Amino acid sequence: MNHYEVLIYVEGSSDAQGLRVLLKDLIAEKQHDGVSIRFLPSGGKKKLLNQGLKRAVNIVLHHPKNEVVLVPDLYPQNMGFEHESQEELFRGIEVRLTELFRQKASGDSQARRRIQYFCFKHDFECLLLAASDNLRAHLNTNSLSVSWTEPVEDQNHDDPPKRVVERIFDACGQKYVATEDAFNILANAEYQQLAAACPQGFKPFVEYLKAL
Repeated sequence: MNHYEVLIYVEGSSDAQGLRVLLKDLIAEKQHDGVSIRFLPSGGKKKLLNQGLKRAVNIVLHHPKNEVVLVPDLYPQNMGFEHESQEELFRGIEVRLTELFRQKASGDSQARRRIQYFCFKHDFECLLLAASDNLRAHLNTNSLSVSWTEPVEDQNHDDPPKRVVERIFDACGQKYVATEDAFNILANAEYQQLAAACPQGFKPFVEYLKAL
């Protein structure tokens, strides 16, 4: 069996904790196949797109089996480098990776292929809006008075999903605490349903993990 690690860098602790519980069955399945999946917080988008990219290059050059995945939020725009769309974000990451490999004097195409990147549109909380049944159950309410754009990934930089989630909690007389609430909401959600509801950013990431 070919044992290796997949290190997935996300922005914060709530992202890492939420993904661990949401994808627990998939993680266990891959562990059985010899693939260890780890979610690691980076301390924010700026650090993920700077130190995180440097770390990714070092890992794949020094560990010939391991893979690294970068999953920043699309929001806020222009952080790290100019970008507004998912395509611009990915293009900026690609340019930066090319430069980092050049600085390492490495043209190792095999190593380069072991770095992947995806993003949340427009931020991690898109998964909470996609899991609206679980969100209502968590807030102990039958209906939500706050509305949002459907599909949820079509929210925008002026009103990203996290702001919508904060208004939903506020309308229910509660305060959204990402490190607690995201975990509890996603603990009983089905990642397949959320992937179907978030086909632009989250579904490609899930498909990558399933193919490992």
